[in-house]
Amino acid sequence: GFERCGALSLTAQVKAGNDRSLHILDQAGFQREEQPLAEEALRQPPAERPIGWIASQSLGDWEKRTARN
Repeated sequence: GFERCGALSLTAQVKAGNDRSLHILDQAGFQREEQPLAEEALRQPPAERPIGWIASQSLGDWEKRTARN
């Protein structure tokens, strides 16, 4: 998104309980922000669960991260 589209930041919305997606975003350097949820939200089928996390990364953070690698 940064290189091909010229984005200044990227944001991902992750449904509650989707730990695999959170893991991938963590590895890519995204910062998480947990969204408050009622306990019953996690008892819903995965496709019906609400957004539980917002993960984002700025162009500046991405540039710092890729310069180190």
